[in-house]
Amino acid sequence: MSSEDQQLGKTVDSGMESEKMEPSIPTEVPVVPVRDIVVHPYMVVPLFISRQLSVRAVDASLANRRFILVVTQKDKNVEEPKPADVYEVGAICLIIRMLKLPDGRVRLWAQGVDRARIKRFVATEPYWRAAIERFAVAKEVKDPLLAEALMRSTKEKLERSVSLGKGMPPEAAVVAMNSGDPGQLADMVAGSISLKVSDAQKVLEIADPLERLRFVNSLFAKEME
Repeated sequence: MSSEDQQLGKTVDSGMESEKMEPSIPTEVPVVPVRDIVVHPYMVVPLFISRQLSVRAVDASLANRRFILVVTQKDKNVEEPKPADVYEVGAICLIIRMLKLPDGRVRLWAQGVDRARIKRFVATEPYWRAAIERFAVAKEVKDPLLAEALMRSTKEKLERSVSLGKGMPPEAAVVAMNSGDPGQLADMVAGSISLKVSDAQKVLEIADPLERLRFVNSLFAKEME
C-alpha cells in the first residue's frame, strides 16, 4: 500500500468510528464488476478500471452521488463478463477519489459502505446499472457471551498480526480494536487478511454478525498459523 493509500485510509478510518453511520443509498446505482477481489464494508480499496463499460459507470457515478456497486466475477478469467457472470451480492461503495491515467484506465479509491443485493439489471449499455436492495443483516446479537469471546479472540489475533507488521494499517487496527460490533469487526478483519475469493464472498453474504465473526475468526486463525 502506497503512502497515498495509507493517508486515504486514515481519513476513512476516522470517519468509520461511528458504527451507527447510516448513509442514504440510492435504489439504483452503476455497477462495476471486478475480479480477484471482494470489497467489504469498512474497506478502502484502490481499484484499476480498464473496461470501458466500467469507466462509463464511474463517470455516471461521479456525475450523481458517487455511489457504485462493486461486484465480483465468479470466474476471474472471463474478459467480458455478462450479468450472469458476477455474484448478486456486492458492496455499495462511495468513490473517494478518481484519477484518469494516460492509457485510458481509471484508478479509483472506493470506500465500502454497505452490503447490497442486485434485484435486477436496469441497463447494460452504455454501462451496467442495477436496481438494488440493502442486504438484510441481523441487528441483534443472539448470544452476547459468545460474541464477547469471539471478539476478544479476534482482537488478540489482530493485535498479534499488527505487531508482526501484517494485516491492516495501525490506524484502522485502532478502530477495529475499539469496535463493540461483531459484524463491523468481522468486516474490517476480512478486508485486511488474505482470503480466497470464495471465502471473502461468503463473508460478504453472511447476514448474522455473530456467524460472520465466527467464520472470519476461523479464517484468521488459519492465516496466523
